[in-house]
Amino acid sequence: MRKVVGVTAMLVALAAAHGSGAETPPKKCFDKGALTYADCPAAAKAPIEAPAIAKPAVLTEFVLDLSFGGVNTNTVSASSDRLEKNIARIAGLARANLALGGGFALQLDIGGEANLGYAAFNPFGAHEYGGAGLIGGHLNWRDDAWLLGAFAGAGKIMVHTSGFKPIAPKGTDDYNKSETGYIVGAEAQAFLGDFTLYGQFGFFKSSENDTEVLSDAKFGRLAGSFYLTENTVFGAEFLYGEGEERDSVTGDLTFWGWGATVRHRGFADGIDMFARYSASAVKIDDTDPDKATEHFVMLGLSLRLGAEDGLTLKESHRRGVALDLPLAPFRATGYTSDVVD
Repeated sequence: MRKVVGVTAMLVALAAAHGSGAETPPKKCFDKGALTYADCPAAAKAPIEAPAIAKPAVLTEFVLDLSFGGVNTNTVSASSDRLEKNIARIAGLARANLALGGGFALQLDIGGEANLGYAAFNPFGAHEYGGAGLIGGHLNWRDDAWLLGAFAGAGKIMVHTSGFKPIAPKGTDDYNKSETGYIVGAEAQAFLGDFTLYGQFGFFKSSENDTEVLSDAKFGRLAGSFYLTENTVFGAEFLYGEGEERDSVTGDLTFWGWGATVRHRGFADGIDMFARYSASAVKIDDTDPDKATEHFVMLGLSLRLGAEDGLTLKESHRRGVALDLPLAPFRATGYTSDVVD
């Protein structure tokens, strides 16, 4: 009997509300004992929202960077006094980020740079850093606030001597020197709103091809990025390292790297544009005058494939390709291989 009376009262209330133009209370209001919308508790009036679907912390994507620019080099040597020149440089970097699940990811890098200087094509020649190629990877874990991981890589460093003659016998003046370098270390990122802080600490070792090159070095790198908008970011970095000149009485080597980059997404789907200023320097101990410094400006494009549609630049960097391998130790090896000594 009570159920019949309750149902009847509900129908009467609904009919009255409909006839008067009043807002009809939802069924959950009647579950709370209310017969009119005004009597309905506020919590029952609130619409039921669908649960938010969380985006994965890591996404799989492929990024290809291509850039071209100019380099100014300044070499001071005890044997050659001072040499300053302007040359061109081309660079490329392919990176693939593979989501492994549970916030873990593997990023693979392969890239390098090549200087188009006169020593590479001049048979009369001059000793000159020719460029480097690098391959490696990053294993990391990340969430919405942090990225923690480790990196490792290996690269080949070229030094042009008297013209580009790779078939010349090793040990002659026409032979172009090469060194192999290895790098390993730890890295971390902190995601602080529109700011990203990136730190690396690592070790570098070169092969046994030359007796007067950087070897057994350690370095630290600190970088920061600020997102001016969701699709425009400005970044700056600084690297400092110390090592030894293998089998040489000159002793220790010090090297630096610094630079700034601005990057924008929005000109075309899947394409970013960037401009970068970078510099590197290496000095042989505190008393020897041998030192090399280079400044270069590069303009380039980034092609992104495999990521979700509509991602902003900030989302891509936080969830996709976000890391790189430092080239400063490899450049320092090239400049200490028969360039500044």
